Amino acid sequence: MLKVIRNRVAINHLIYILVGIVALTMVIGSEAATAKEMSIDQRMDVELSDLQLAAWAEPEIRQLILRGTIGGYPDGTFRPNNPIRKVEAIVMAVRALGLEQEMGQFTDLSDPYFYILEGQGLDWAKDYLRTARRNGLILNYVEELDWYEPANRAWMARLMVRMIGKVDEARDNQQRLFFQDRHQILPNQQGYVQVVQRERLMSGYPDNTFRPNATMTRAELSVLFMNYFNSYMTDYTLHKYNYGTIEEYLPASRELIVRTREQGLKKYTVHPKTLVFFLPTQGGERVVHKRNVSNLLPGQSIDYLLAGNEIVYIELRNENMRSQPNINRDFNFDIRGDIYYVGFYREQVQANNQGQGSQLGTVRFETVTGESQQYALAQGYTVTDINGNPSSLKKDALYRMYFSQMEDGEQVIHRLVEQDGRRTTYTGEVAMVNPVNSQVMVRHTQQQSETFLIADGIRLTFQSGEYVRVYAYGDYIYNWERLRPISDEGYFSKYDSERHELYLTDRWGKEQIYTLAENIQLSIPRVSRPTVDDIHEDDYVRVRFDRYDQNRNNKYDEVVQIQVVNQLMGSIITANSSRITFVDEHGIERIARVADNVAVTIPGNRQRAEIRDLRKHDRVQLRLHQGKVDQVTVFQRNVQEGVVFDLRVIDTGETILILGDHPYNQQVYLVTPDTRVQWQRFDNISLREIYTGQQVRVWYDGDEATHIELVDSGTVKGQVIDYAYQSLWLQGTQTPRVRFMTTDKFSDSDLRGYMGQIVELQFQDSRVTNIRILPEDAREYTLISVSLDELSIRVRADDGKQFVYWLPEETMLIDGYRQSVEKLEGLYRLRSKVEVEVVNGMVVSIKNGS
Repeated sequence: MLKVIRNRVAINHLIYILVGIVALTMVIGSEAATAKEMSIDQRMDVELSDLQLAAWAEPEIRQLILRGTIGGYPDGTFRPNNPIRKVEAIVMAVRALGLEQEMGQFTDLSDPYFYILEGQGLDWAKDYLRTARRNGLILNYVEELDWYEPANRAWMARLMVRMIGKVDEARDNQQRLFFQDRHQILPNQQGYVQVVQRERLMSGYPDNTFRPNATMTRAELSVLFMNYFNSYMTDYTLHKYNYGTIEEYLPASRELIVRTREQGLKKYTVHPKTLVFFLPTQGGERVVHKRNVSNLLPGQSIDYLLAGNEIVYIELRNENMRSQPNINRDFNFDIRGDIYYVGFYREQVQANNQGQGSQLGTVRFETVTGESQQYALAQGYTVTDINGNPSSLKKDALYRMYFSQMEDGEQVIHRLVEQDGRRTTYTGEVAMVNPVNSQVMVRHTQQQSETFLIADGIRLTFQSGEYVRVYAYGDYIYNWERLRPISDEGYFSKYDSERHELYLTDRWGKEQIYTLAENIQLSIPRVSRPTVDDIHEDDYVRVRFDRYDQNRNNKYDEVVQIQVVNQLMGSIITANSSRITFVDEHGIERIARVADNVAVTIPGNRQRAEIRDLRKHDRVQLRLHQGKVDQVTVFQRNVQEGVVFDLRVIDTGETILILGDHPYNQQVYLVTPDTRVQWQRFDNISLREIYTGQQVRVWYDGDEATHIELVDSGTVKGQVIDYAYQSLWLQGTQTPRVRFMTTDKFSDSDLRGYMGQIVELQFQDSRVTNIRILPEDAREYTLISVSLDELSIRVRADDGKQFVYWLPEETMLIDGYRQSVEKLEGLYRLRSKVEVEVVNGMVVSIKNGS
């Protein structure tokens, strides 16, 4: 079970989360690693020149800087739109959970599974990945094709759910998503998205999309981790206070008097460089406004961060004040992002010679996609050349046009900045796609990459990892084409030795044929010197092409590396001793042959598991050797064990099974003709063998029961509402009354005594063998005295009150076993803690307390 650590030791680790990555990866290698060592004053002085590229995240970035959690680069930038790699995110998660101490135990231990990642440059992260695997952050090392691949939003949602220990909730979640792009969220991702949305860790975009495949950037990760800290951390390097109201601010002494909910009036000192933000929502989108401390006025509601007795960060909840402020507009500006387009200037269409109104004239531009557009120029518009100097409009030059909206709603150009308009082409692997800021990073070689902007009107459908050629004017893409990707994966079909060609079925079910290079590199688990002949039919393989022309023969489509993956994950359809039919992670239905000595592991299984114990929809990990499955591990199954409360045909003609040991905690499943019923090793027995009170295990898909296994004993709880010869009726929630058959040990007078009581019925062979009245009072007390002469017990509650209860004359439950009351004498030490259950003033059960 994933452990969420919320103590001070864990918090001390948080300060390393982002800064610590600096020393470990080349991606963030130049980021300053001294943020943790800075004083508060030094952190307040940190200036970052490019935060306007992700202004929406500046409040969270600034808070992380104040906490010493993250810093900028030596050149004074933050690079908020740089992508975060998956391995970096895993390292951050391990440190966030305070698991670094656990890493030390791996130093001298071998890991028989880590060989899969050898040669991929992950040695620096080896102990982090091992710790992540041990604590459920990752299931196995082959969970990802490339740990250096940028992390997208759906992947990050799953990681956050694993961090907070709510994986079961995500897997069991049946609620529907309402994002417009929900069809892009895979079925096995939807539960994780639901959980992070409900826990307010991640949310959608203003256009009601989630964008699961969008790459996570440094800015987005800053917001995500601040959400995580605020929701799941109970202690901070800086103290955070919510919901304070300003009573008075004294600028001369920088003293702020705040009325808080918990502590009444408090007086603080405001740091002279305290950051003040106002974050209203407009049109469903948060807008970031910066304010100055001189604008603080009585009546404003604030949240704030406190270092000692000094406020270093403030968020205004509102700007309602007791008196109208005289705001100095020099300190009051909005960060909303200019609206801009890119195009070639062609001509001036109309001039406003009088210079009246908001317009100075109309100009015609041609977009990079060839469309002609006319725009109005604002009074006092500015033009800057490619070197940043003031200039005039140049015909056929490429400009970025910034627009302002006038009071009448008209948009006019107020600034034009010349861009590099040279036509270029660039070929390589897509390293990052960020639709938030319209950026695409294309990697030509391991050392050479370029970042492009997506021009308005261009729709890109490629994703990270694809091999493409882009056409651009300077930095602006105006066209593109998809080439063969840098790698592929799928199921091996055959090898043509004469043509030196490999046949495989890819992740989309299509057959692909690839030519192998002469010096092919092979990696096959448990094979020391592998050849192509060691690859078996239906083996899952990953191939890598010679995109960087390592062989210097200009054959970029040749396969230079093959890796056989001997571990697959999927969902069971059917399973028998010869083959397993399953749906893999890519939605492809596959058939895998089963080895003679296959090992099956099912968590919680009391007996040695076999293939026949696998159930439909079981989530499994399959290990293959020489083309056959030799090990099956079930890591998730939709199964519930409980007591049958009722099995009946409803008005629609359908059969329903009501499962639950208590009428207020029940599940209803639909029983279909395809539902299998099993008892011990007898398959496909009749539904007539299922009785009320029978203990069963139900495997389900949604609300449909796919498999029912009978167990010989069980219990059920409820209120007795009627009785007859060898029968009791309990009140249910799904049906008014349910009948239970008793053994002949209960007479009519015995059953009459249970009328109106809340009872627990114990079954054997589907008949009630014991009836226990549930206690009306179950509390922990301090034992004062026990008197067998008077058949009484005296106890004291935590609030000091004492109680005297009667004891039964003969037997009662003592430490879970029915024993003679005389056993109580000397059994418990006086003034010890005991847990006592009482019904109608009489003790029915007693056992040791905490």
